[in-house]
Amino acid sequence: MARRINQLLRGRVVLIEKNKKNPIEEAWPLNEELYERIEGGSWKNKKTGEFYRVKGEIYRREPANYSFDDPKVQEHLANGGNIGYLCGSNKIYVIDLDRIELLREFEEILGETLTIETKKGYHLYGESDEELYRIILEKNKVHFGELQGIGQQCLIPPSIHPSGKEYKVFKDLPIVKLTKDKLELIKKKFTDKPRTFTIQSPDWTQYKNFSGLDMNVLIFRLPQLKKYGNELYGPHPVHGSTTGMNFFVNPLKGLFHCFRHDSGGDALALISILEGIRNCEDFRKDGIKLRGEDFKKVIKIAEEKYGFSFPRKTQNSQPNNKSVLSQLNIRIISVKELMEMDIPLPRWIIKDIIPEGSIVLLAGKSASMKSFLSTLMAVCCMYDKNFLGKFETNRGTWIYFDEDNPLRLTKDRTLKVLRGSGVEVPENFKYISQSGLKLDIDDHVEILEQIIREYKPSVIILDSLIKFLATTNENDSGEMDNIFNKIRRLAETYNTTFLIIHHLRKSSSDKRPTDSDEMIRGSTAIVNSCDVINVISRKSKSYPYINFKQVKNRYDRELDPFIILVNQTSDNSGLTFELTASVAEEQDAVSQAADEIYEWLVREKEWDDSSNRIFKTIEVRKRFNRHFNEKDERNRKIIHSAMISLMADDRIEQCPTKGYYKVIELLTDVDMQEGSEDNQEDETAENISEQN
Repeated sequence: MARRINQLLRGRVVLIEKNKKNPIEEAWPLNEELYERIEGGSWKNKKTGEFYRVKGEIYRREPANYSFDDPKVQEHLANGGNIGYLCGSNKIYVIDLDRIELLREFEEILGETLTIETKKGYHLYGESDEELYRIILEKNKVHFGELQGIGQQCLIPPSIHPSGKEYKVFKDLPIVKLTKDKLELIKKKFTDKPRTFTIQSPDWTQYKNFSGLDMNVLIFRLPQLKKYGNELYGPHPVHGSTTGMNFFVNPLKGLFHCFRHDSGGDALALISILEGIRNCEDFRKDGIKLRGEDFKKVIKIAEEKYGFSFPRKTQNSQPNNKSVLSQLNIRIISVKELMEMDIPLPRWIIKDIIPEGSIVLLAGKSASMKSFLSTLMAVCCMYDKNFLGKFETNRGTWIYFDEDNPLRLTKDRTLKVLRGSGVEVPENFKYISQSGLKLDIDDHVEILEQIIREYKPSVIILDSLIKFLATTNENDSGEMDNIFNKIRRLAETYNTTFLIIHHLRKSSSDKRPTDSDEMIRGSTAIVNSCDVINVISRKSKSYPYINFKQVKNRYDRELDPFIILVNQTSDNSGLTFELTASVAEEQDAVSQAADEIYEWLVREKEWDDSSNRIFKTIEVRKRFNRHFNEKDERNRKIIHSAMISLMADDRIEQCPTKGYYKVIELLTDVDMQEGSEDNQEDETAENISEQN
């Protein structure tokens, strides 16, 4: 092999079938220069944060590309196999020139470079610091070749073309720089316009969803689809893609489109392609479509493999009272029959907090960490970990519909919970982000039902309720009854629990105590329709304690209120959630600690400058070491909460320098007594508000 090929072989190579051009392994495009490996073995794109997937599943093994001197490559070559160069590795790309007569013209632009002779042209190699993707070189319908970029591979010596022609070094020269100016000149001379591939939504008006089937059932089976607005795109699941974006799906319309063949259709058409009964080109405007025995065959596969159901014609289409009763699910039973029925209580998915096949509301104001707690519940159930170390869990699939947050925030939240829990990325915890699904649109409810049929989740999280309403007024009792009747039907039919995240009403100027269920925003139909209602609250975004109160439980008595302590992990990468004590006990401990710390600051501490009373956190920790609790960690947490409480009460303030605080004012004996009484009154009102 010529000496200059060694410059090329500092990159990565791909194993190719003998005398063919097809890679043998699936994960060959995984470029370690573009992806980083994270905890759990998965690969994350350094720029986009997307996980690398193979056939829709997150890939966790080693990349299927190698250094040239890898024993696996050498053994493959010894057995007569071909190898390809992974374009983009070592910053090297390939101009795949199909017209021999244009070599000189391209060399005038590039300069002479390492050149490989192919069956019908040349591969010209260039180095670029930019990330380049495939560009078709075609002008006035005359094809010249391609610039092969990231996600492509090109055969290199000593490979053999399927025709039997050997790939050979034609010019043994150093690889030249492929500068931006050179690239622009090539595109100007050899393309109608720069055809770098950009994401472009197809024209959906050319298709109709004849079957009415839910495309979401198929989406989860399709590999490496990415979100683009309300649509998804990626490589075609059957014939693949050179650009990685020739296949589009619109879940709401129930349609797909293939750019390569300018074809598309509904879910039934896609099933026929996935199952090899029809080809993509059959669904062009002038294609043969799906009919006859093939249509019946696809219907059967759709039912048996994909879980779809189709209405069947009956001999007697005239409605009668019996059929109407059947449709309404009306069944008359006697009291005696009722007493003889064995109706077990629902199984608890999370003991005393989330029952099976029910509707659960988790309500709280903004920044009360509703989404974090919901995520923690799911993660605990994935690994049979007790929620908050106390409440037993049962394993099952959870699907989180996150309409409130973009994927970036969803990912950050989930990562913090996983790291704080010390567990790997779970397989049965799934997200659907900003789907646009609305519970007051019947077609959307059918889509939700198809997802439930396909994945059989034990819990579906809806975050948050208002985002799933298109025109429904959450303050209208009749309209909200209609929404919750739909949720109840799905919950009971499929034994799936709906954990619905919701908000509390805005604070009123009326300071009178309010029942906790009356604090929940919207119609009373929301409260009446739920089986369990949990209300959480937090003083501020920085406050480390979450008050948890159960205000409704149809299956047992309500839990006593408790407090959850939130802390960062030692490396600040995760969050831990710990059950501390009852509300009264915790508030008493923190309140007492705050008073003692403040008393020490204003009465006992010696100051260098009495007019500028600034102190460090470490001084408080030393003075009250193991004072409030014998356990160091517990004592530190009480001090931390007490300091936050003192800031909330405007008794101290945080200085610009981290770890420094200032006493706001020094009170007299009388002021201290009056201030203490005022604080107790404020805390009492606050406690009443939280407890009710």
